Amino acid sequence: MTTQQLKAIITATLMQGAMPYLIEKQKEGADEMVETVAGAALMADEIIEQIYANNTKMMD
Repeated sequence: MTTQQLKAIITATLMQGAMPYLIEKQKEGADEMVETVAGAALMADEIIEQIYANNTKMMD
């Protein structure tokens, strides 16, 4: 599995959890949705970095 695939899976999982919030905020416009998707993608990056850091520590 590539890093990009892992990021897509993590982002989709985070977005799934955010869906009720997005549905509630949908009336406020697309900006809120874009910010939430971007936030999920950033969180996915941080999670992947943590996974790699933990794997590196285990291999040492």
